[in-house]
Amino acid sequence: MYSPISRAAREARAYGWRSSPVRLIGADPSAAGLLAARTRARAVGLADRSRFHQGTFEQTNLPDGAVDAAMSVDAFQYAPDKGAALAEFFRILRPGGRVSIIAFEVDPAKVAGVPVVGVDPIPNYVPLFEAAGFDVEAYEETPGWRERANAAFGAIVDASDTLTAEMGERAVAVAEAMLTVQMQPYPRRALAVARRPG
Repeated sequence: MYSPISRAAREARAYGWRSSPVRLIGADPSAAGLLAARTRARAVGLADRSRFHQGTFEQTNLPDGAVDAAMSVDAFQYAPDKGAALAEFFRILRPGGRVSIIAFEVDPAKVAGVPVVGVDPIPNYVPLFEAAGFDVEAYEETPGWRERANAAFGAIVDASDTLTAEMGERAVAVAEAMLTVQMQPYPRRALAVARRPG
């Protein structure tokens, strides 16, 4: 199973952060999400260098200039106000700090009126980053994403009866999977890297 905490651990190791005082700070609005993050951090050896607290994209509950880097993997497309979310990233980053997101671009015409995905659909994140004051350093489609997404969402649809019976209303993934398979609302899955000037 893919884990953003595992990705964060790999990134930390790649930059030599294991031997430095750099820490991983995570924010999630859900108590269950925070518990899962703490469990994953222990599993990858980052428990002593990480902390997790409740927060959202738009309100991380971190002080100004608190972080050197920020990242989000496959969640940013759900932020209800992406402009406010990027303003928050800009605020919490120190000057020269970077933000990296991997997120699905969303076709507004295909999701009009659709809950969650249709709230603030973004077909291209570059103008949004620039409006928030960032310098965009990279913006590219992630390779092979469509095949992996179709396979994953297709498997969820195939197991929808079982998942819904087990999870009830919490089976949000089932609804997204069905939407994705039927409507194909995601033209691309993009990797964006942007820098706060300074």
